[in-house]
Amino acid sequence: MARVKTLAPLRYRNFRYIFIGAFASSVGSWMMSVAAGYELYVITGSASMIGLMVMLTVGSGIVVNPIAAGWCVDHDPRRIAVIGSVIAAIACFLLTFFAWSDGLQVGELLVFVFIAWVGNNIASSAVGVIEPMVVPAEHKRQAVGLSSVAYNSARVIGAVSGGLVTDYVGAPAAFACNGLSYIPVVISVLIIPSAVVTLANAQKHKVAKGMVEGLKAIRESTALWAAFAGFITYFLLVAPIQWLIPVIATDHGLTAAMVGYLGAAFAGGALVMSFFSGRIPESKTDTVRSLGLLLAALAMVGVSLLDSLLGDLTSLFFLGIAWDLCWTLTRCRVQLDAAAELSRPLFGIFFSLGYLAPTLGSLVLGFMIDQSGLNNSLLIVAVVLVFSAAWGWVSHSRHTRAATGTG
Repeated sequence: MARVKTLAPLRYRNFRYIFIGAFASSVGSWMMSVAAGYELYVITGSASMIGLMVMLTVGSGIVVNPIAAGWCVDHDPRRIAVIGSVIAAIACFLLTFFAWSDGLQVGELLVFVFIAWVGNNIASSAVGVIEPMVVPAEHKRQAVGLSSVAYNSARVIGAVSGGLVTDYVGAPAAFACNGLSYIPVVISVLIIPSAVVTLANAQKHKVAKGMVEGLKAIRESTALWAAFAGFITYFLLVAPIQWLIPVIATDHGLTAAMVGYLGAAFAGGALVMSFFSGRIPESKTDTVRSLGLLLAALAMVGVSLLDSLLGDLTSLFFLGIAWDLCWTLTRCRVQLDAAAELSRPLFGIFFSLGYLAPTLGSLVLGFMIDQSGLNNSLLIVAVVLVFSAAWGWVSHSRHTRAATGTG
């Protein structure tokens, strides 16, 4: 069989529309994340406060994403994407107005960033549902991989831009840029014909029922269980570091612009890996996911012990590689390898866990850093990751031997 080219989905016009819209929105979101995180840490001096912001913002996806995924079954996902984009844009513009009027206040910052993330989560869930629907079946896996390319490319550009804008213009300008970034999302989804994103033989269902069916499928499938276990481990223990980058930068006496560069290193690693992760065969996903956890452990040791800008940049780059491996491989398992009728409920669960785990992890890691310091906290996490990778490897080997009758 001829190898399917990674960029093949870009041949399809509707995928190009959604690709560009998602890219623009992600750039704006990361500009705002860098600005908000840096300003909050400068004002409060507390890593735990960043954990609280992550809980209020990223954590909103725990509730919002499964609901939005359910809405996409009962309603046109394009409409859901527009509604979410409008909510997010309005919150960004209001935060910009208040920040420029009377300066940044912690309460206002947390409230409006929370509302913006709620809208963003709604729009992201809808866009994530649309992406595989606008390409033929033989290119769906590559479409998922390319969506990761768009997201990670945007993280690089958004992180650097957000840091520079915050340093030279001010955080409110980064918030305004995020609001404007939702305009391409609205345009891109409305250009796509409704017939393209309509499910064949779609049936109305309750969100809660879909969640129950998805959880049952995870419990009964060894492959799904392994995918979600590795996914949760990484996003609970490692993913929070991307929101705590202001702590690393400030601890080293760096500016907001350097926060952007460190964030870009993390995103750059994910970007490089996203060109390859969509091409990893299904049979190798569990093994590669365990390797990703081990790589993350080594990178956490690097951030802790290599107390230099170059060491931080390199370590964060490898953490980004591990991030994309875990995210893309699990998403492919959920959307493409599971039964078609379960793909949307499982996608909602996937997105919810992708927000729940780093939310809890940010709170825990932020508290650990405040109490024990940055370096000690990261070393503890690295040890846990090594044991998690070993457990995943052993579990996968046992399952393989049992399936082939060689154990």
